[in-house]
Amino acid sequence: MKIKIEIPKIFCNRTTREFGKDEIYYAVMVIASKVENNALVPSSESPLFGKVSEIKKKVEKGLGWRPETNDLIVNIGDAQYFAVILSLYEKDNADIYDELKKGYTQIVKPEKFNWKESMDLTVKTLAQDINKNKKTDLEDIWDAVTKKSSITPIVIGGLLFELAKKIYKHLRQDDLIGVNTDYFDPSEQGYDLPREYNFRKFRAKYDVMLKVSILEEN
Repeated sequence: MKIKIEIPKIFCNRTTREFGKDEIYYAVMVIASKVENNALVPSSESPLFGKVSEIKKKVEKGLGWRPETNDLIVNIGDAQYFAVILSLYEKDNADIYDELKKGYTQIVKPEKFNWKESMDLTVKTLAQDINKNKKTDLEDIWDAVTKKSSITPIVIGGLLFELAKKIYKHLRQDDLIGVNTDYFDPSEQGYDLPREYNFRKFRAKYDVMLKVSILEEN
């Protein structure tokens, strides 16, 4: 059995920024499902299909559009039920977008910022750099930063600068505005009616419409 997935419209109620415009793309994944305890659940960990759209640039409040990547045809085999997982992203440095373009089997989420790990690595790197360049006469920068109360200004300044760079890199990741999973039972009346999902995160407010239909066999 083959199905067709459409994204008739994406509408921007508010962008992720106070000022400026967004760059938006979506990713869609299809998973075969089964009935378990009177509920539809995935029947396999491996998706049947995964696709990422083009990037829509210069998106501002009030803009609605039909993505160019559309009318996706998916062969779901003999699966009676299926799930469609739809995610919406805002591009920053396209790290996630580039990963999704290579093909994907799960929703890719931005990495969380680990303050302790970043601080530890920053301090260690700074200690090695300072010792190597002989910028200070401290014998053990690591010990000085983590245990002693009197730390030289050069260590503090260098530490804050290195940490700021890590934070900036983290903030430059593509933003995952939202993920929605919806199950479909083709035997149920009205399954092929358009469905609208609301994604709200990072100040952004986006409405995405999804329509799924079964293609008749020739």
